[in-house]
Amino acid sequence: MKIAVEYNNRRLSGFEYLLCQCPPSEFDSPYRSAVPMLCFCRDPEAALTRVTRTLGLDPPRQLTLSFAYGLVVGKGRGRPARTDLLLIADQYAVAIEASTRNQRMNRSSSGWKHQLATGRSWPAGLS
Repeated sequence: MKIAVEYNNRRLSGFEYLLCQCPPSEFDSPYRSAVPMLCFCRDPEAALTRVTRTLGLDPPRQLTLSFAYGLVVGKGRGRPARTDLLLIADQYAVAIEASTRNQRMNRSSSGWKHQLATGRSWPAGLS
């Protein structure tokens, strides 16, 4: 499967560049939606297999993972809405929102970035 990756509606060279594109504020709290979404998609093919099987969709040959996908605001006023992840295939598109409110998780911004960068295992609630 060929997978393209975007962040904020801009194409990236690959998934490994995604972490560098996220602003530091995305990691200020472990409760931000970027944390579980990046964790889930750390292995993009496994994540896509899980999503397509769960939804009963055929796996696409080509797919775009569009993180922080910006949506135009109605009537042209206000801040654009953002979807955590939009899976865009020829046959379908799937929007995914992610968040966690697990009070037991209290990690610093640098701790989350380290875990994302090193690929260490994640708590069961985030996998």
